[in-house]
Amino acid sequence: YSIFKLKENGPQRSYGNVNFEDLKSLVMKMKDFSSVEIELAATLHWLKFHENVEDIDCEVKKRKPRKASAENLNKANELLHDIGLAV
Repeated sequence: YSIFKLKENGPQRSYGNVNFEDLKSLVMKMKDFSSVEIELAATLHWLKFHENVEDIDCEVKKRKPRKASAENLNKANELLHDIGLAV
């Protein structure tokens, strides 16, 4: 797995179009979710906006049956909502 750290005194004050304070806020929200929930959130978002899948929960259950429990999908959707990417 990977560990990412934000360095406030680092050379960059933004990442892409996201400034450091906004990025810090997003990371702080994500820290309360498991890696599986974050993975499912990313998958849900990808399916909706890149593959144009209509029933994304059903599709995730097909692609990731072991991870896509009702609880994990609820948490993944909660994460997307919390960071402003609700599907």
